[in-house]
Amino acid sequence: MKTPRQLLFQRHQPAEPDLDAIRHRVVLDAFGPIRAEAADTEPATGAWPARLAQAIWLELVWPCRRAWVGLAAIWVVISVLNHASADNPAVTQTRAEPLSPAIVTLLKEQRQLAADLEDLTSSSEVEPTQSRSRPRSEVERLKHETV
Repeated sequence: MKTPRQLLFQRHQPAEPDLDAIRHRVVLDAFGPIRAEAADTEPATGAWPARLAQAIWLELVWPCRRAWVGLAAIWVVISVLNHASADNPAVTQTRAEPLSPAIVTLLKEQRQLAADLEDLTSSSEVEPTQSRSRPRSEVERLKHETV
């Protein structure tokens, strides 16, 4: 005896090609020819890198092809402008004027003052006092003895 499910499938099996054609038209109108072909085919079989590449192409690149073309055009314009501006090297080398004797003496004095300050800070460093570590009970006992 057949189950109700089998009876329904048998009854509606002749309508399956018509439903597939309707589905194909809807997918074609909504997503374009590549999506319609992908919807008709079974899941891709073969090596996983090929399936991954196809999935990336269908999900990321193909739906946004106008955006990708726009980005590519922008990069082409940027690279053309970059190469066009790189052809004219505008780097000029200028000679620095020699320092006047007054500035040289001021720089020497500044270096001398910095050296003096460094000597003062290094000699005035105070050695930290070393505290003896004691257990808390001993510290408490010493407090009580002094009182």
